[in-house]
Amino acid sequence: MRSRQVLQAVDSHTEGMPTRVVTGGVGTIPGDTMAARRAYAIDHLDPLRRLLMDEPRGHAAMSGAILQPPTRPDADAGVLFIEVSGFLPMCGH
Repeated sequence: MRSRQVLQAVDSHTEGMPTRVVTGGVGTIPGDTMAARRAYAIDHLDPLRRLLMDEPRGHAAMSGAILQPPTRPDADAGVLFIEVSGFLPMCGH
C-alpha cells in the first residue's frame, strides 16, 4: 500500500503520560511565529492532528508535539503541542 504522506514519530512517556513526538514528515508549517503556525494548524491541519491523536493510533490520554524549525534566532526548535482536544498554546508536562 502506498501513502501520500509518511510521518516519523517517537512514542514515549512523559511524567507517566503517553506522548507522541513527530520528528519528520510534516514540513515547515507556514507562519513567522509559533503562534501564527498554531493558528494555521488549527485552520488547516486538524485532520493530521486527529490522525496522530485519535483511535486507532492514539487514545483519549494521548499528548503530542510536532517539531518545527525555530522562528527565533535564539531557539533551537519550534514545537506545536497537540492532544485529543486540539492544538494547545503550551504544554504542562
